[in-house]
Amino acid sequence: MSWECWKGDSWVETHILVRAFNESAKPSAIDLSADGDVGVPDIGLNVPNSYDVLIPQVAPGIYRITDRIFGPDSTLTAHVAVEVRE
Repeated sequence: MSWECWKGDSWVETHILVRAFNESAKPSAIDLSADGDVGVPDIGLNVPNSYDVLIPQVAPGIYRITDRIFGPDSTLTAHVAVEVRE
């Protein structure tokens, strides 16, 4: 999943949200603005389901979470709008 910020004319991906896919795992948010390479494991997940996610520490504003489900013939994309307030 990705965390995206509205920049006035487009959405810009700023974080990767890693799901807590079982009870022993903790969700995390990887800041893409940091220097260096980012690696996230690709894990097949059953859908529908629900997972905990961690919202990153960001300035107040309008954001969205983008999630994609990759199938053999198509990709489904879902968005959740998020307003962060002070």
